[in-house]
Amino acid sequence: MAWDLLGTTSLGAAADLITVDNLDVRTNLLIQCDLINHDNTGSDSPQPFLRFNGTTASDYSNRTVTNGGSDVSQTSQAQIKLGDGFNHNCFINIYAINQLNKEKLTISDANYLRGSSGAGEAPQQMRSYGKWDRNDQITRVDIENLDTGDFKATSTVNVFGWEA
Repeated sequence: MAWDLLGTTSLGAAADLITVDNLDVRTNLLIQCDLINHDNTGSDSPQPFLRFNGTTASDYSNRTVTNGGSDVSQTSQAQIKLGDGFNHNCFINIYAINQLNKEKLTISDANYLRGSSGAGEAPQQMRSYGKWDRNDQITRVDIENLDTGDFKATSTVNVFGWEA
């Protein structure tokens, strides 16, 4: 098994949306996000969400667990929640099954800082299980902030793929 880099986008300026498109179709996808809060002082808290192929219809559902607590389910959403608002930086790994004519399933782990930086503040963690209720294959990935603030320039999303 060898992962191929299908696409990458790094922001040139602060923004709410990072898009990686024109992706070659692969059955298995790994999406890695390295997101930085443009403010980095804690006054704004970008909150990352996932969309596929630019669709904003209520075709998504997800179940999230934050810091090992109780799970929260959301259905008929316009996106998949990946993490809570973060004050400094956020790293996310997302795995997706991308089979033709089947719903797309995802699992992601996000690690992020919400409070002050330094050894006195433990990172936060969110696991998200998602579903996109569409039959078409994924050729575009959007990571979007739906809260205050922006992703800082140099925030990056990489999409890798492989065939089983």
